[in-house]
Amino acid sequence: MIGAVVFDVGGVLCPSPVGEFEKVDAEYGLPAGTVMSFVRGGELFARCETGRMSIAEFYRRCSSAIAEKHHVDVPAQRLDAMLWACMGDSVRPEMVALVVEVKAAGYQTALLTNIFAERRDWLHTLLPAGTIDVYGDSSELGLRKPDPTIYRRLLAMLGRGPREVAFVDDFPENLVPARDLGMVGVLYESPRQVRRALVEAGVRITLDPLDGRTGEPEAREVGAREAGGSPRGRAVAPPERAGASFERPGAPSERAAVPSEEVA
Repeated sequence: MIGAVVFDVGGVLCPSPVGEFEKVDAEYGLPAGTVMSFVRGGELFARCETGRMSIAEFYRRCSSAIAEKHHVDVPAQRLDAMLWACMGDSVRPEMVALVVEVKAAGYQTALLTNIFAERRDWLHTLLPAGTIDVYGDSSELGLRKPDPTIYRRLLAMLGRGPREVAFVDDFPENLVPARDLGMVGVLYESPRQVRRALVEAGVRITLDPLDGRTGEPEAREVGAREAGGSPRGRAVAPPERAGASFERPGAPSERAAVPSEEVA
């Protein structure tokens, strides 16, 4: 039985940041995907997300690498503005309402996100106070998705077994380790689709927030059968596995200062 629901942030609670990366490419005449290559899966950004490099240092190195390869100066200030646009006030209100409803229905709530330390204050004020029980902050844990260890740490922080947890993320590769452990994985497509997938997984929330009715058991059973083929976006429960034991771990910074002379 599901007792906790975990949400990713970028691409789930907030719009996907990919569009902001593409804007910088277009603005500076860079080949498509240039900026994203430094952020999505890039080694430098991974070091930021695990607390091993400051974001200001990332900006400096990223700007330098772009200048060396493409002979284009992308100032650190522009990269900082890009990331703030990704993690500013653009929160999906339907997802906020969903998380608040999940919490009000008596479930534990958590965030599991790859993020850098300079955004920790922002992360903790993203939702109404008291809405989130556990913050799985990659920069604080020193781990990032999709490393299976971060999912084990999250389970320990929740104090739950994997089959009690549903996890919502917008990248398929981040759901693979969660499902392998035994968690229910939901691939984000839209707030309505996530809501329905959680109801199908057994979470007692409304199918339609406007009508106030919770999902009927029959609907959940049908949804569970349909989910057997793991189509995109449905709640997918993994096959039965032997239980695993999890270690229990021992968790703000302001926006990184980016001096104007940082990038020549």
